[in-house]
Amino acid sequence: MRFCATTVAAFSGEGAALAGGRWNRKGTRVAYASWSRSLAILEILATIERAEAPTDYAFASASFAEEDVFQLPPLPPEWRRPARSGTTVEIGERFVAEGRALALAIPSVVVPQEFNYIINPLHARFGAIEIGKSLEPFAFDSRIFTLRTILPR
Repeated sequence: MRFCATTVAAFSGEGAALAGGRWNRKGTRVAYASWSRSLAILEILATIERAEAPTDYAFASASFAEEDVFQLPPLPPEWRRPARSGTTVEIGERFVAEGRALALAIPSVVVPQEFNYIINPLHARFGAIEIGKSLEPFAFDSRIFTLRTILPR
């Protein structure tokens, strides 16, 4: 199973611990990753507030065994709300606390038919993740940000 994150540092969980996220509270270390690069890009675009294309992104590929992934049961309707919900945060926090799996498969809010992964960097099997040897710099197409500035929200 392969996935993409936008920086190698993302695998440490430090960013999510500092800011919190849809699936974790501030202080809880998790790494967010996507099944594909295109989904990772959409997830970034859905959350950043910028008028110009960022220049500081790079992809890191990695893989882990399918048996290291926990699949969620069906989620309650509020999981897709734009703001963080207590429901999703509690699911993520429980996943980390229970330590039953290295990664949790979560549907993307942007494309619910595709999956992102929450990775527990403190899990005993974290060392089993095969992280790519090099970062691949990524440049956003500036047209995307031109559209964002002219289209009303």
